[in-house]
Amino acid sequence: MRIVVDGGIISSEADFHRQIATALNLTYYGRNLDALWDILSGGVERPFTIVWVNSSRSRDQLGSVLDSIVRVFDRARAQDERWGLAEPFEYMLE
Repeated sequence: MRIVVDGGIISSEADFHRQIATALNLTYYGRNLDALWDILSGGVERPFTIVWVNSSRSRDQLGSVLDSIVRVFDRARAQDERWGLAEPFEYMLE
């Protein structure tokens, strides 16, 4: 699965979580970094990729919050690699 997050319409962490919940059609999602970890660490079938377009605008809007989100992404990818998954979680900031 591949989802696109549009940084052009993200001005808060809540906006990011809203996009993730909508893209994944989640009926329950805690809309915080712990909930994001839960989804990425096993709640979404692999292969799974997030493409974050207009990420430079998100950087301007979110600052260190973007760094926190990316740390969760990195943690999920590292876990998949440790587990030897053939198609680990991936993300791209464009």
